[in-house]
Amino acid sequence: MPQFDVTWFPPQLFWLAVLFLVLVVLMYLVAVPMVGSTIERRAAQIDQDLERAGKLKAEIDLVIVARDKAIAEARAQAVELLRGTRDRLAHVAAEKQRETMALVHEQIKAAEHRIDLAKANALKDIHGAAVETVRAVTGRLIGSDAASDSIGEIVDDVIRSRA
Repeated sequence: MPQFDVTWFPPQLFWLAVLFLVLVVLMYLVAVPMVGSTIERRAAQIDQDLERAGKLKAEIDLVIVARDKAIAEARAQAVELLRGTRDRLAHVAAEKQRETMALVHEQIKAAEHRIDLAKANALKDIHGAAVETVRAVTGRLIGSDAASDSIGEIVDDVIRSRA
């Protein structure tokens, strides 16, 4: 084999050096710029992506702040609505209570009036019955009828003194 023959070593080493230099020059002129441009393109793309991510993060932060503000406003509105509703219901309840109390008061007055009328009628009936009873009793005791007017006055005096 000629590769192992020492006489063939110098030409093989020469062509090895020539091919190595050609490959180094090709790498330097073609491959390295291509790899460099690819690295630069990727670095630029990464920088753009990072910049866009930073902008998106800033937008997201603004959206989060706006959302938190909207939630706080909604809570404040809900509290205000609840407070207003509670006050309105308390006012309505107080008004209903006043109306009910007025109705009860009117019913009490009407009942008292009916009681007074019943009492007056009962007193009139009692007065008449008392006068008749006194006349009958005095008629039996003394044997003659007493005057109805004088008996009525006496019964009226007794009733007034007891009332």
